[in-house]
Amino acid sequence: MPDVARTLDLPSGQRFEYWKHILTNTFVPLEVSTPGNGDDFRGRLRGCELGSLRFIEVSAEAHTARRTARLVKAAPAGCYKIGLQLRGSSVLIQDGREATLTPGDFTLYDTDRPYTLAFSDPHRMLVLVFPRDMLGLPEYRLAGLTATRLPGAAGGLATLIGPFLAQVADLLDEVDTRDLRVGVRLAGNVLDLLGTVLTERLDCTPPDPDRAHRALMARGGGCSARPPSSPAARAASAWPPRAPSRPRAPGSAWSAWSRTSCGPGRRNSARRPSGRWPT
Repeated sequence: MPDVARTLDLPSGQRFEYWKHILTNTFVPLEVSTPGNGDDFRGRLRGCELGSLRFIEVSAEAHTARRTARLVKAAPAGCYKIGLQLRGSSVLIQDGREATLTPGDFTLYDTDRPYTLAFSDPHRMLVLVFPRDMLGLPEYRLAGLTATRLPGAAGGLATLIGPFLAQVADLLDEVDTRDLRVGVRLAGNVLDLLGTVLTERLDCTPPDPDRAHRALMARGGGCSARPPSSPAARAASAWPPRAPSRPRAPGSAWSAWSRTSCGPGRRNSARRPSGRWPT
């Protein structure tokens, strides 16, 4: 079963603050805003980890997430993200390019360069997060593909990605992340397909096409949003903010997983606590 975090589990007035908290601790540090005051903001994350690949389904109302140059410098992550639009629309801005996504479209972005991801209406998006070296493609070539709309209905190999990943999102509840072999195999298939599509788009040959498989077998965790011992990680270790002497807040399971799931040295997903926030 995937981990779940949702704002409706909190009283009105705390929901958007919680949403900002879980986005930053699930992905990378972000500046997050929404139209209006956000008191009754509705948002939900579902996520699971397969080897070094993380799947996070984001369902929420209108909001904007910004990864600023300051945040990149303070907390480099070393990851790529793939965003597949499942419902609604979004606009991704990075490296001087702008991609408008509608259902079936996907795009690539780099956590170590500034970006803005804006949703103007209720939406659902599947986000894949993985270490930058997993694709086995030159990073300087991939830099030319960030914030580029890859349409799911325009022909070519890109048409395979949308339906395949949409099915993965629908089956998150059935994925047994405790079986590392199954997770590594599925993650390898996803990365193979992504690598093939991006290779076609770049019109290049991967210098090391088996690199992703070797990396998946060698490690169970991947990118690091921030060092586990950093003050920022300790400050975000629980919700709501509390004095050090107070007991651990209920529902910290999601926060603990989201902070450590991309941390260095992680062996496998069996350590990840599960359950809904809060219990």
